[in-house]
Amino acid sequence: MSISGRALWQLQLFSLICLIVPMIVYPSMLGTELQSFAPVYVIFEVMFYVIITFVLFRHVTFFQAIQISGLCLIYRLLLGCVFSFLLAIIHSISLNISFTMGVFSYLPALLLHIVATPLVLKPVLDGVYIESFKARQQRKVEMSSSETRKSESSAFAHSKERKSPKAVSSGNHKTYPAKKPMEYKSGKETQYTSKGGATPDKATSEYWDGEIPWVSPKDMKRSRISDVPDHVSVEALNNSALTVLPIGSVLIVVRGMILAHSFPVAITDAPLTINQDMKALSAGRQLEAEFLQWLLVGAARVLVSLADESAHGTRKLETEVVSRLVVPLPGLPEQRDIASFLDLETAKIGRDSAQATWNN
Repeated sequence: MSISGRALWQLQLFSLICLIVPMIVYPSMLGTELQSFAPVYVIFEVMFYVIITFVLFRHVTFFQAIQISGLCLIYRLLLGCVFSFLLAIIHSISLNISFTMGVFSYLPALLLHIVATPLVLKPVLDGVYIESFKARQQRKVEMSSSETRKSESSAFAHSKERKSPKAVSSGNHKTYPAKKPMEYKSGKETQYTSKGGATPDKATSEYWDGEIPWVSPKDMKRSRISDVPDHVSVEALNNSALTVLPIGSVLIVVRGMILAHSFPVAITDAPLTINQDMKALSAGRQLEAEFLQWLLVGAARVLVSLADESAHGTRKLETEVVSRLVVPLPGLPEQRDIASFLDLETAKIGRDSAQATWNN
């Protein structure tokens, strides 16, 4: 849980305002006062908090909305109790009467406290909510990986019963004898999906310097990305088209001058967001993310040649072009072996190149 000092300062300031403003209009009551208290009022109040929670926190779950509504109700009651004590002290009212008025009966204070409570608590809840959101994203990735492993284990057991040929080791490499020719499928047939990004309003400081990495084409200089210099806040998520991408998403650049000569590809190692010049591809069950990454790296020259050029020189690659790309599709075990082999070989080339540079 991460709550900033600024959020706590805002909580104290707005709480003080909520106590002072109703005190100014007392005892005129603005001509309004509840005659009696009924339990149904609390039910309506909680329903109001649930609705406002879904408005303020776009990705919140129903269970979390109930939790936040409960916190709002507790905070509102505490605020009313403090207001009651102030009424009793300043206007020499008995504590019993002031408590009834401050918590349940004095309508100007009651309405102000109910409406303001979710807004006052939001900066604090943002810090709590972002950690919960990241944890949910991580659990989803782990559950997806677990389901994939179970599916692969089941498929392997079934193929073993049918006595399908096994992989044969030859030196450091494996060969996979197949009963049928290699399949070739397009992006649509391999069931990977794409998501876009967005740029929050840069004039709104609350949207920036948060805890969620925000990737743009300038950050696509390495094959795996877990963090970048730019970060956005939960406030930006709630007020823009941004979505948090899960671990294992394949990032590509679809717009920018860089497409004139290269096609950057990377895999996410942490939940993050992207801007509108990029797309995130999520591999389906027939496709490993690392293998998809290497397929796109191998097809970089073709994809660069298919990028359109606008009037002012900016290049753009339509997502439909990527999805129509026909690629070889071996089995999942082969895909993992191919991706691992390429990772090792490119790492070796990088070390040899660095050593040669050092020796020179």
